[in-house]
Amino acid sequence: MTTTLTFLFLSLFSGIAYISPLSLIYFPPLECSQKGLACKVLIGNCSGEGSVAPSSETPGPPDVHAKITAREDDSGQFVPIIDLRWSQLP
Repeated sequence: MTTTLTFLFLSLFSGIAYISPLSLIYFPPLECSQKGLACKVLIGNCSGEGSVAPSSETPGPPDVHAKITAREDDSGQFVPIIDLRWSQLP
C-alpha cells in the first residue's frame, strides 16, 4: 500500500515542472497612453541580449508601482494580471 501511494504521489507531482498555468492575454490590446512617450508592446517569452539592462539602468522600488489583479480569459478562467509601472531614472 505504501509503495502504491509513493508511486502515485511521485507520478502526480513529478509532472508539475512541465505544467505551467501562465499564459498571455491578447485582448484587450495593450496600449501605451502616455503623451510624448514613444513606446511599443512586445509579447513573447524569449529574452534577447538587448532586453537585459545593467542594474544602474533598472528602476528600483521607489520608482516601481505594482498592481496585481485577476481577469477572466477567453475560456472563462480567472488568470492573474500584474500591472507594473515605473518612472525613468534621472
